[in-house]
Amino acid sequence: MTHALSISDLHLGVRNGNILMPILRGINLDLSEGEIHGLVGESGAGKTMLGRVILDILPPAAVITSGTVEYPTGASTHSARNHRGNQNRGRISLIPQDPMTSLNPVKRIGKQMSEILKLVHPDSSHQTRKRAEQLLREVKIKKPEQVLQQYPHQLSGGMRQRVLIAMAFSTEPKLIVADEPTTALDVSVQRQVLRLIRDLQKNRGATILFVTHDLGVVAKICDRVSLMHSGMILEQGDVADVYRSPSHRYTQSLLEAIPRYDQPREKLAPVAEDLQTELIQTAHEYDQRR
Repeated sequence: MTHALSISDLHLGVRNGNILMPILRGINLDLSEGEIHGLVGESGAGKTMLGRVILDILPPAAVITSGTVEYPTGASTHSARNHRGNQNRGRISLIPQDPMTSLNPVKRIGKQMSEILKLVHPDSSHQTRKRAEQLLREVKIKKPEQVLQQYPHQLSGGMRQRVLIAMAFSTEPKLIVADEPTTALDVSVQRQVLRLIRDLQKNRGATILFVTHDLGVVAKICDRVSLMHSGMILEQGDVADVYRSPSHRYTQSLLEAIPRYDQPREKLAPVAEDLQTELIQTAHEYDQRR
């Protein structure tokens, strides 16, 4: 099976003065071509930082200390001293979390889409506009010619997220990092957006790393899943297999914390404090061994 992305023994830290604080610890992750892979974990687990490694948008204080990241173009990052430059421009895209803050409030939608399209399609303005209209139609936006003339604040949250999805797919990327793209949406709109992402992914054959904290969303859209805590991946596998028989106690605890509609009176079981302490201690011991 061909891999769209392969990460091997990745370690990353963030400098705080003379101290390098470990953030990612020995990450191993392979994404197969054409799959949607869920990356799940609590806030602070390292999900977003791993996504930033893949997108090559690390903050200046972040340092890759060891490991390799193999990209769709065949380029490889071995450490913080190696840079991919523009080798993957247009080949990797991002669907960001907050559609309101991710779009420029003082630029029309058409202008923002054109700037993205011209990176990979240096066509005339007329052709670029036609391409933008077609992309908006593909994400089920009515009257796309009108939407292109509007500013972000004139659109609903669901429409703004659809615009961002259209922009992410506009460069025909091989890999897309979706960073909790449905968090800011209500449940009904969330369902529509998930279906839209899945349909576009199937039609385009793209690979998606779907970053989320919602196991319910993973069950709806993802083929495989990886669960993170304290910068480590604790469990990986097919979604059905992991949900049916989780091998790690943390995974089991997360599943037990999900409310069930068929058992409305069931008492929720939060992740035990001793388990959280144990996982943090495991990460600390891992750092000490290195």
